[in-house]
Amino acid sequence: MSNQFAKACAVILGTAFVTAASPVHGQPPACVVHEDLTRFDFPLQRTAQDIAAGKPIRIVAFGSSSTSGAGASHPTLTYPAQLETKLRVRFPHADITVINRGKGGDTNAHMLERVEEIIKERPQLVLFQTGANEVLKDLPLAEAQTQMLQILTRLRLLGIDVVMVDNQSAPKMNEKASSAVVQMSVDSAAYDFGLPQMKRRELMRRWNETNGLSYSVTLAPDGYHMTDWSYGCFAENFARGITNAIQRPPVVAFRF
Repeated sequence: MSNQFAKACAVILGTAFVTAASPVHGQPPACVVHEDLTRFDFPLQRTAQDIAAGKPIRIVAFGSSSTSGAGASHPTLTYPAQLETKLRVRFPHADITVINRGKGGDTNAHMLERVEEIIKERPQLVLFQTGANEVLKDLPLAEAQTQMLQILTRLRLLGIDVVMVDNQSAPKMNEKASSAVVQMSVDSAAYDFGLPQMKRRELMRRWNETNGLSYSVTLAPDGYHMTDWSYGCFAENFARGITNAIQRPPVVAFRF
């Protein structure tokens, strides 16, 4: 297959491969980027403005264990740590810090209690990972949705940019009926608030079902959390999404 033909196929599928997805001689596979998932529906206006103004950029990763980094072999291999490195490369003249405020076991109720701590960090951008423990602990979903909306309302009233991060794709999670309900809740909140969304579940599903990667590559032995590889590749996709959202033209309100 020629390189030109391979690239054409990737465009048709909405998928870009950094290199071959399969391991070579025992090496881990190269990261697979799905470009359509890195084109967020909404810009990050405050973050873009502050980067342009030369202000230090503080990003808070807010969530539960897959934000804190359960499954990673070292703190530097969590997705927030790797995301900071990748964003610093993409914006070499910006002072960017990604603060990891993930806490294992947290539900939306816990994060609602912690949201003021997040605000005290004075971030321009919050990466809000939500819903996993509601599914795993079989919690009442109506209450969880209300709590999620309260968190989003509080952050947006302060003019903080938010990117929604949905659940991981894992058989133990996907088999629960509540998983689809939570996904719809996150999708709806992102749309209603006009927020970008990093579609982690769809990204991980494609790694397994489209790109042929095994769960041993994308999931830790517990069957829930991510691995060094998937945290790193998730951070790469996420960095591209944030970059695209920052570089998008601002939304202009029409006056009649």
